[in-house]
Amino acid sequence: KKEVMNDSNSSNRGCLTAALIVAALLAIGGIVIAASLFWFKAKAMDAEKHHYEEAQKAHAAHEMAMRSASGEASHGPAVVLDRSTVEKYSATELGEMLDAKHYVAITSASNLTNLAEQRFIEAADGMPIEWQVQVEDIRADPANEGQITGQFSMPYEIREGHSSFGSSISITTTFSPEKADELISLRSGESVRIRGRLKILKNRTNSIKIIEPEILREDEPKQ
Repeated sequence: KKEVMNDSNSSNRGCLTAALIVAALLAIGGIVIAASLFWFKAKAMDAEKHHYEEAQKAHAAHEMAMRSASGEASHGPAVVLDRSTVEKYSATELGEMLDAKHYVAITSASNLTNLAEQRFIEAADGMPIEWQVQVEDIRADPANEGQITGQFSMPYEIREGHSSFGSSISITTTFSPEKADELISLRSGESVRIRGRLKILKNRTNSIKIIEPEILREDEPKQ
């Protein structure tokens, strides 16, 4: 009987060992399969992301080509800045003539304190400028001795990687009636250079006036 019991116990242990080995192999197989599935899924997501980015680039290039072909490219942003360079511009050290990129950088800075903005407005007010702007409208004011009001804008774009943020700065001017013949040829949407002195309205950097304005022709040298 002892021999029969020993054989039975040995058989049971053998079956248990075999079952454990089978269970371990199944567990290892499951881990391998799960890891393989995860790897294939990650590769598929990377491929999909790459395809999406390439499609976005192709779409942007197509839009640019279409705008260029239709003549709209000339109406694009007058100022283009990279987000990484915006914070490098000083709010108080502006130079002898205020550059358009410098003005846009301070205007669009997200971390500018109220004190820094006010100091910038104080420093910039009255400074000479020579900017590329877009014509919005030119109109005579019969009630004010025929003075001519010019409305312009300076579109700008802040780029960060594949994304961008665009806006514009509103600009008003006042021309004397004698400038009518010179201004009558301007058209809405046209890009022109304007020279004058800066006047910031109501302490708001996105709404300004140019005093003593002068429209510059392409053959006139920049200062």
